[in-house]
Amino acid sequence: MADAEAFLFKFVPDGMGMRIRSADVSDPLKYSFYEFCSLIAGSAAVISTRLHAGVMAAMLDIPTALVTGRYGKIADVYNQSLREKSNVHLLPIAIL
Repeated sequence: MADAEAFLFKFVPDGMGMRIRSADVSDPLKYSFYEFCSLIAGSAAVISTRLHAGVMAAMLDIPTALVTGRYGKIADVYNQSLREKSNVHLLPIAIL
């Protein structure tokens, strides 16, 4: 997680001392859709292995790191639709 924290603080310089929350907000048994949206929208930055969380954060202009997976879906969406957004970065899965 140290690499993920380094990424976070690089893109959110005022983030030192902020609480870092790790949660699978895509799990509907744990979070309602409203809670999912509120958690993403209220974040200073988002590091996600989940496509929908990353896309939502990107659309809200929140600093976003999309972490690639073994299926290539996140990398494909990033390359097709998000590459030009300055707030979105693609990271290898090894960062976690």
